[in-house]
Order: sequence, then structure tokens, then C-alpha cells
Amino acid sequence: MTFSASLRLNTKEFKKGIADVQRSLKGLQSTFLGLAGALGLGMSFSRLGSSLMDTAVKLSTAKNTLENVSKGIGEYGESLEWLRKISNRYGQDMIVLTNSFAQFRAAASSSKLTLEEMRDVYESLTRAAGAYHMSADRTNDMMIAVTQMFSKGKVTAEELRRQLDTWLAMVLFGSLEVAL
Repeated sequence: MTFSASLRLNTKEFKKGIADVQRSLKGLQSTFLGLAGALGLGMSFSRLGSSLMDTAVKLSTAKNTLENVSKGIGEYGESLEWLRKISNRYGQDMIVLTNSFAQFRAAASSSKLTLEEMRDVYESLTRAAGAYHMSADRTNDMMIAVTQMFSKGKVTAEELRRQLDTWLAMVLFGSLEVAL
């Protein structure tokens, strides 16, 4: 069996596994709600079950998006592994990174950058987000801004100034912690 075929099978098994987990979580949620109702804790367990379901769905959606913009199953698998490593290395949310890299990959594909160069740019941005202790939302906002610049094919002075103003405001007003 080739690597590509093996990776396709693993992807199918992963998707089946996500569906199984979602069904199991629904069953567990019902069980917890019954037990928690007797103890008066229904809302907390309900939120926990919903949160777990939401996370599984978001991860599955992000991975599907990445798969759609990847050039083959090999690139998809390599990208997932690379994203896992930088997520751990820089303390950033895997779901946010996977989703935003897929969008960044799609936008940057029209540029003359190679995949390796795209990954270098993206990893540098992720490293900066980790160094400045940016939240997942702030990291996502930054990645969206860069992706929009790439999708336009050029960076205008106005757009760059706006982004720098935003970053400066975040530093000055404390919504971005600066590690000294």
C-alpha cells in the first residue's frame, strides 16, 4: 500500500472516528444530564457536553478546509503534522492555526512563494503571537489581516499602517502583553 493510499485510509478513519465521538458524546451528555438533574448540576454538564461537541466539530471543519486547499493527501498530512508541532512549540490553539493556515495557504498560493516559504512566513507570525502571549482570537485576527493582504496580491501602505496602528494600540492599552 502506498503512503498516499494509507494516508487516505487514515483520513477516512479519522472522519469516522469524529462521527463516533460525536455520537458517544451525545449519549454521555444524556447520561450526565440524567445524573446531574438528580444532583441539581444539569446546566454545568450540559455546557461541558456542548463544549466538547463544538470543539470536535470545529477541529473537523478546520481539517476539512486544510484538506481542500492542500495539493494532495501527502501535503495535507505533512501540514497537519507541521501545524501540530508549531502549535505545541508556540503555545497556540491547534484549531485556530489549522483554520487560519488553510485560509493563508489558499490566499498565498497565487503568490510566487513556495510551500516552504509560506510555512516560514506563517510560523514567524505564530512565533510572534506566542511571544506576545496573544489570545487565540487576537492570533486569528492577525492571521486574517495577513491573509487578506496576500489575497489582494499586494500590501498597500495604508493597509500596513492600519495593521501597525492596531498592534501599537494593543500594546499601549494592555490588550497585548509584551514579554520583556
